Amino acid sequence: MTEPRTLPLYQIDAFAAQPFSGNPAAVCPLDRWLPDPLMQQIAAENNLAETAFFVPAKGVPEDAVTGSAHCQIVPYWCARLGRADLTAFQASSRGGFLHCSYDGGAYVVQRGYCIPYLEGIIRI
Repeated sequence: MTEPRTLPLYQIDAFAAQPFSGNPAAVCPLDRWLPDPLMQQIAAENNLAETAFFVPAKGVPEDAVTGSAHCQIVPYWCARLGRADLTAFQASSRGGFLHCSYDGGAYVVQRGYCIPYLEGIIRI
């Protein structure tokens, strides 16, 4: 019988300044990509809206606190208010803050705080 492979797992509250707010997300750093079905099983087991996997800085597009919606509304409000930087608040039951910048072109940059909630190990 082979030893199970272990993977680190972190749960954070993204776009949050305090625990139990923002958007809960699981983050699983990898040394190499796993097969898609296995990553889907891990995400389903986490039972969170977001599970991000990454391999070394490749980057993972993140959509916490409906970041994709803010990509649509930030250009509108920046143009309307004559500003390049905005702070947005997601008015959901958990709430969350995003600091957004718009370059006037195709990109909206989103930043925010996160609070570590849980650290663990997955055995597969």
